[in-house]
Amino acid sequence: MEGKQDLRYSGKSVAILGAAGVAGMLAIALWAWNAVPGDQLMAIHWGMSGQPDGFAPKPVALLCLPILMAIVTLLSSFRLTSRADLINKAGAATFAYTVWVGVLILMNLAQASIALTGAGYAVPVPKLMMSGVSILLVIAGTGMYRHPELCNFGKAGPDTKRTFGRLCGGTLAVTGAATAVAALAGQLVACVLMLVAGVAVVLLLSLYAMLVGLRRKSS
Repeated sequence: MEGKQDLRYSGKSVAILGAAGVAGMLAIALWAWNAVPGDQLMAIHWGMSGQPDGFAPKPVALLCLPILMAIVTLLSSFRLTSRADLINKAGAATFAYTVWVGVLILMNLAQASIALTGAGYAVPVPKLMMSGVSILLVIAGTGMYRHPELCNFGKAGPDTKRTFGRLCGGTLAVTGAATAVAALAGQLVACVLMLVAGVAVVLLLSLYAMLVGLRRKSS
């Protein structure tokens, strides 16, 4: 008996959602263009102390992220189109769209943080962004745990993909949850250390799964 049908995933939908996200970022840039003096350097990077330590001219600060997101949208719409059948077969369209929308929201949050800080508003940018990244990791990790067949482990077999996909997904979800708690507590150094450790574990698990797949192919 078939379960409940998921949404249908397509590269066209990814492009439409991405275009909406880029439009939001450009709207923020337009507002900030009038709110920030033309000769003012704007903060674009913040250190662990929570203070800005990187600056750029207004055009660069306000247009860099929208341009970057437009390129990512273009590449993603083509790259993910080739995986649409796999995503739809796994019933994972809702998961894929949720992660993509989460990325777009996070990028708009970064754009808004740069704009508001440049306009003179006090914004806790590192805590805000780290919290956003943490939530996105929890969503991505949970989705990977539920749909391990989407993980690309080279020649690994179905059982290996299922096992290591869930291990990777669980690791990301736990890392995201722990990082969110540390971010809310203002422990930014701990956030970075946990993120690096979590990503390192996922990379090692993925590498091992691919090696298992290679051994399976050669045997």
